[in-house]
Amino acid sequence: MPEEQRNELIKILLFNRNVMIMIDSDKKNRASRLNNTKKRIRQEIEKIGAICWITKGREVENYIPKAAIAELYNMNSVRQVDKYQSFNDYLDHIKKGEGKKFLSNKVLFAERVCSHLTKDNIKPVLDLEERLNEVCERIKVWNGV
Repeated sequence: MPEEQRNELIKILLFNRNVMIMIDSDKKNRASRLNNTKKRIRQEIEKIGAICWITKGREVENYIPKAAIAELYNMNSVRQVDKYQSFNDYLDHIKKGEGKKFLSNKVLFAERVCSHLTKDNIKPVLDLEERLNEVCERIKVWNGV
């Protein structure tokens, strides 16, 4: 992270410590290590009692459940994306050219897949249910609920 962006993050934290940051781990396999920037950000965020969620898989997209993908592409079933797999490669195996479409407009893909996410189909995916519960509980605390 460039120094200017780091300074902006610190300024934001001075105004509001009720933050949660999510960072892709970018791990390509189990042996991959987090880079020093991610470790430093996690340390700074946790030091103020905020939440730093570094994905268990490679990227946030690796949390998308196979049921949502199957519904999105109108298929009976698909396999779950591997936690370290490139998501665009995964989509290309499902339908040729989908990985490139995904990379060119991730927001559009997110809008399309969100309606297929359910409380039940996210349960078995990595640590998603646990992390979402943590975030929800923290938001309740911040709001005095």
